[in-house]
Amino acid sequence: MYHCIPKVLSPDSNGRSSIPRSAPPDEEGRLRDGEEEVDEYQELVRAALEATSQRTFKHALPHAGADNAAGGVKVLDLKHITHDHRQLLVDRALQTQDQDNEAFLRKFRARLDRTGVEVPTVAVQYTGLSIGATVHVGGRALPSVLNAYRNAIEGLLEALRLKSSPKRPFTILNGVSGALHPGRLTLLLGPPGAGKTTLLKALAGKLQRAPGLKVNGRIAYNGETFDSFYAQRTAAYVDQVDSHLPELTVRETLDFASRVQGPGSKRAILREIRRRERELGIQPDADLDGYLKASAMAGQRSNAGTLLIMRLLGLEVCQDTQVGSHMVRGISGGQRKRVTTGEMIVGPKKTLFLDEISTGLDSSTTFLIVKCIRNFTKALQATVLMALLQPPPEVYDLFDDILLLCEGHVVFHGPRDEVLPFFTTVGFALPERKGIADFLQEVTSAKDQQQYWADTARQYEFVPVARFAAAFEESPRGRALAAAARDPPVLGKACAEMDPLVRTRYALGAFQIFRAVAHREAVLMLRHSFTYKFRTAQNIFIAFVAGTLFAKPTMHTDTAADAVKFAGVLFFALVQLLFDGFSEMSILIEALPDFYKQRDNLFYPAWAFALPVTLLRIPYSLLESFLLSIVVYWAVGLAPTAARFFTFWLLCALSHQVAINMFRLIGAIGRSVVIAFNLAWVVFILIMLLCGFTLIKPDIPVWYVGGYWALPLQWLVNAVINNEFQDGRWDKPDPADPGQTLAQSLYRQFSFHEGSAWIWIGVGVVIGWIVVLNVATTLALMLLDAPDTKPASMPEELLHEREFTRTGSRPSAAARTTQNGHSKAASGAAAGSDVEMGVVSNTSPVQSRQGAAEDVDGLQASRRRLGAGASERGMVLPFRPLNLVFSHVYYSVDLPPGHPGAGETVEGVSRPQLTLLSDISGAFRPGVLTCLMGVSGAGKTTLLDLLAGRKTGGLVRGRITVDGHPKEQATFARISGYVEQFDIHSPATTVREALAFSAELRLADVQSAQLHSFVDEVMELMELTSLRHALVGVPGRSGLSVEQRKRLTIGVELVANPSIVFLDEPTSGLDARAAAIVMRTIRNTVDTGRTVVCTIHQPSIDIFEAFDELLLLKRGGRVIYGGATGSRSETLIAYFQAVPDVPPVSEGVNPATWMLEVTSLGSEQKLGVDFAELYAQSELARSTQELVVQLQVPGAKSEPLRFDKQFPRNPLAQFRLILSKNFTVYWRTPEYNAVRMLSTTLLGLLFGSIYWHVGSQRDNAQTIQNIIGALVVSAMFIGTSNASTVQPVVDTERTVFYRERAAGYYSEYPFAAAQAIVELPYLLVQSFLFSVTTYFMVYFEINAGKFFWYVLFIFLTLAFFTFYGMMTVSLVPNIQVASIVSSTFYAMFFLFAGFIVPQSQMPPWWAWYSYLNPLSYSIEGLLGSQLGDVTNEYVVYNGERLSVAQYLKSAYNIDRSFIGWDILILIGFTAIFAVITMGSLRVFNFQKR
Repeated sequence: MYHCIPKVLSPDSNGRSSIPRSAPPDEEGRLRDGEEEVDEYQELVRAALEATSQRTFKHALPHAGADNAAGGVKVLDLKHITHDHRQLLVDRALQTQDQDNEAFLRKFRARLDRTGVEVPTVAVQYTGLSIGATVHVGGRALPSVLNAYRNAIEGLLEALRLKSSPKRPFTILNGVSGALHPGRLTLLLGPPGAGKTTLLKALAGKLQRAPGLKVNGRIAYNGETFDSFYAQRTAAYVDQVDSHLPELTVRETLDFASRVQGPGSKRAILREIRRRERELGIQPDADLDGYLKASAMAGQRSNAGTLLIMRLLGLEVCQDTQVGSHMVRGISGGQRKRVTTGEMIVGPKKTLFLDEISTGLDSSTTFLIVKCIRNFTKALQATVLMALLQPPPEVYDLFDDILLLCEGHVVFHGPRDEVLPFFTTVGFALPERKGIADFLQEVTSAKDQQQYWADTARQYEFVPVARFAAAFEESPRGRALAAAARDPPVLGKACAEMDPLVRTRYALGAFQIFRAVAHREAVLMLRHSFTYKFRTAQNIFIAFVAGTLFAKPTMHTDTAADAVKFAGVLFFALVQLLFDGFSEMSILIEALPDFYKQRDNLFYPAWAFALPVTLLRIPYSLLESFLLSIVVYWAVGLAPTAARFFTFWLLCALSHQVAINMFRLIGAIGRSVVIAFNLAWVVFILIMLLCGFTLIKPDIPVWYVGGYWALPLQWLVNAVINNEFQDGRWDKPDPADPGQTLAQSLYRQFSFHEGSAWIWIGVGVVIGWIVVLNVATTLALMLLDAPDTKPASMPEELLHEREFTRTGSRPSAAARTTQNGHSKAASGAAAGSDVEMGVVSNTSPVQSRQGAAEDVDGLQASRRRLGAGASERGMVLPFRPLNLVFSHVYYSVDLPPGHPGAGETVEGVSRPQLTLLSDISGAFRPGVLTCLMGVSGAGKTTLLDLLAGRKTGGLVRGRITVDGHPKEQATFARISGYVEQFDIHSPATTVREALAFSAELRLADVQSAQLHSFVDEVMELMELTSLRHALVGVPGRSGLSVEQRKRLTIGVELVANPSIVFLDEPTSGLDARAAAIVMRTIRNTVDTGRTVVCTIHQPSIDIFEAFDELLLLKRGGRVIYGGATGSRSETLIAYFQAVPDVPPVSEGVNPATWMLEVTSLGSEQKLGVDFAELYAQSELARSTQELVVQLQVPGAKSEPLRFDKQFPRNPLAQFRLILSKNFTVYWRTPEYNAVRMLSTTLLGLLFGSIYWHVGSQRDNAQTIQNIIGALVVSAMFIGTSNASTVQPVVDTERTVFYRERAAGYYSEYPFAAAQAIVELPYLLVQSFLFSVTTYFMVYFEINAGKFFWYVLFIFLTLAFFTFYGMMTVSLVPNIQVASIVSSTFYAMFFLFAGFIVPQSQMPPWWAWYSYLNPLSYSIEGLLGSQLGDVTNEYVVYNGERLSVAQYLKSAYNIDRSFIGWDILILIGFTAIFAVITMGSLRVFNFQKR
């Protein structure tokens, strides 16, 4: 690891490696004692450094002993250093433990300047950049089953040029031009929909293969276009959507990104610096040199650059925590956003396009991150364009240039200090105490523009975006920008090997890339260990079932029927291992978003992603197949020779490998769970039907014979049959035909290929198949992109509104709409009119504050800044003003395993507790808007969850009262609303439907007309009217934008007319204007006399000063301030400035930002105070406690909250409303319903064409066996297809259910009933489609009655399978576990269906299960209804001539007279599954909070 230089000093007793700096002089200028020794030591160090500085991979790390009495130098081999050594190199290079890189970059810049080395730079130019798309508008904008088919047909006709497109053109970027210069940090601002993300992606080279977009114009880096270099490796684009592998830790994620992106030109720059330093005789800085060498290492599993980035992004505290997701517990949302940023900037790229990287971060963290990026930009002459939503003033001031984009036009692009003068020339000015960034995002809005009009000489009229853009183009700055975009850039003199434009496709060689991805995949397999262990346990269980069902004592080798039974066991073993591969498909699909991101950034090629998975699954396949083989083989009593056992094991392993690779290929093609599952079942059924067992080769239609020879299962079946039946014990004569052996009888009956050679032919063919599947998977991953996640659709009203904002004119159709639509909302908002949520008579909101130190003039000024004014209009709905008071509240959870702390012992609790909230008291009162703030980890959301009653675990201590009475969650949910941080809605509803659904279920005492008018008013208030017909969609994939979704979440709670409203991060993810809209709504809600409390991360001055009171928490869940903020935050500022040495707040600084900085942990350490202790001893805390005591005593006329029923609506009304919503949701989910209808039709055609006219052939036992096989396989696999594809839909709606149930919408039973009932019409259509296609193609008896029975039993089969799928997913935490559990019972259903082994031949210890197998009743009903009355056709069975009906009774115990019972039993199973689903929703809550 390292070498010791002789006669040097040793490390101290603590193992520290800190080197003493040269001793500074004391106050009188004298050198301190020991200077001479230090100089000698420094000379020793210099000698060591000189000896190692020429070696690229060596570094001399000096260290000193105790009291400088001893020391030494470690020569580190940088190829093999430990994490601790890397951390030491970073610490010494940064010279600080703070989140700051200024000193480090200053030293590096000085080193560059001393040697005259010019770092490579990139100038980005774009001219005439236009990007457009075509969109569906109006009713065609909404997805539906019908629209899905229409769009597919129209797309085909358009491709054939037989029809013109009904879509309308939509411009995203409108001929923009500009230039980004090295060394300048540019801020990209603009309202939602301005085109910011499109511009960032276009400049980063991400839209070169974007489907559905038309891109025109020229983009150049240093004068070169994208065809001469790889933009993906030259520039980094940080997406606003976080996409990571949730099982990896933060450090593993960043280390992998650093490894595959390589060091870039770092090594060349370092080599050039050292060459010039040698020429000039300059000794390098040891600390800086060590870090630069370590970070320039290529192909290392860990890199010092990762540690530096984690320090700068504040991720060190969670570096060993899994990233997590909505299913995997991990880091917070803000930390995940920082990981997204770090993943892209940890590499060598210096051209950065950063898209909304501050979402979820508090203002102080945002400031530190942007400051670090600014230091990087200045020191290394990087080119950076960063989009931010709500940059506070101190962050805004860090930028050099501002690029303001609106409706696809550049409104301004130039130096920061020129932006306000430009708008002054147009007639607008910045008001007092208004953030410049907020002003810039609102001044182009039709609804906010008027308040900024400052030209008294002219009357205000709306200035559209196009006029702003034209004014800028004519300005001197606009003309200079046009010239900069057009003229060739002035380039530096960097040498060729430091070319800033990357000319190679990947950073690493093929083998290094493979090693990196293989190591990551091995880690992921370990993290998925629960899934793999569960799968293994499932296989062992199924093997046990099969081994005992076909137990050796019951298995004989005397007759042809015995041979068939053995063949059935062999076939089942192969099929079971095929089933086992299903979960690989969902694992791949889950990883695809991260793969597409990294593939498109040229981290690695597609083969490097696919090949390691294949190789690492081989040992798993061997283990899985061995465990199944060893149980089944010896329990059943297969050929008792070692060679045949190992051959059987090999064939099982190959079957498992085929399954894994086949389902991974299907996942790569399907790319979504629902589509992939449908496609998988089609392929799986095709393989099953053409394997030669369920349908023998002579009976396969000639048009499918090619499939028989091509597909892999046939080769495996023939190989495994020959492996068993080439054994000598099957050479006995067949009693029914002594002229042939039992083996020959089996070969003849099933038309198997005979001979041992077929075993190895089969092995070779299957290995070839595995190779082909891997190649196909690689091609699919290489050629296919992520599915189109943003549907090309737009509501008509929104299109008109955007056109008005852009040009100032509306289409004539829009003019008609405005009379009752969105223009009314626009004019109302512009005039400051707002909806009043309702007040109670004799209640004054101001009087109800009970001592809150509110300056009314200051409050009104705050409201004016938010754009709100007095309102005399709106709906008035009655409510009861309530206060919520909490006293000495503690919240703790069980101490996690491995936690370094000892935890707290709590009486009555056996396990040590980790306290998250400690001794919190406070009061939330009517008419008072309270802000809950604190740094990340302070417990803001935890406290809000606890007070709102949303916690599902943990220990709560303390007293919580509502109006002086103990809080009861059942009644509290009725009068409260909780706007959660994560916006959870049914994706397939429109905005208005989501609002109306909430109102109808929660406002039971309001007339329908009044209720819907109220919904429209709230929609207008939230400025959602133009979006009322817009689909909500899936976050980050489709539908509403982040800020639109946030406004909807707030509106859904406001329409419930709550008395107490909790809002968790209501402005997170919103731009300044949207945040102002939200806060205006919240302020209006408070002024009606409601109790409102918000958590908030980055409040602007306007937003922060709109609050009346503040509850401030520090890390560890302790209060450091609780009380009024005062006018312009004067009370708050005075409180903290009374603490000695607290710096005063500067003019124009946001009080919220200042407050978080002065109370941070670092500030506490510098000041030597604990703000929580100061608050606990303050007069403010005593007055708060007095208020708490006062309000926890009920008033004379106060009564506890009581309701006649738990929910506003009765169960029948709940059911009716949920069912109505579900019908809408299902109709608008074409990826589920349209796909399954198409899949059902294809499966029907597949079955019908394979079993062509089989139903009419009933003259011997084998043809009857074919019919039975057709019915068993069709019923089994169309049912399992339904059960699998319904699970993702149920899982999505279950998340919505958890939120709506907690909010008091409805109970579990109406929800589950409605979820079941909505399936029935679609199941009926499916049944009809499948029956029509199969019944007549298979050529069952043309009889109306029999056709009716066929449709009925197919319907009942689909019903019980679908409800079984619903039940399974409701019993387990996620869809992955549900698919594994389901596949276990699919195998059981199939095994005991009576096809592989008839019920009469089952051993007594398993015969009972056939009665619990619903599939056996489906098969009995189908066979009994179709063949149970055939008495005039005969077959030979066991030497007897029997009618078909007698044969069914004798061989399979199927009796037509039992059909009625079959129907009732199937209905009973369906009902039982539905009831279990209801019960599981009531008993289990997998949402852990």
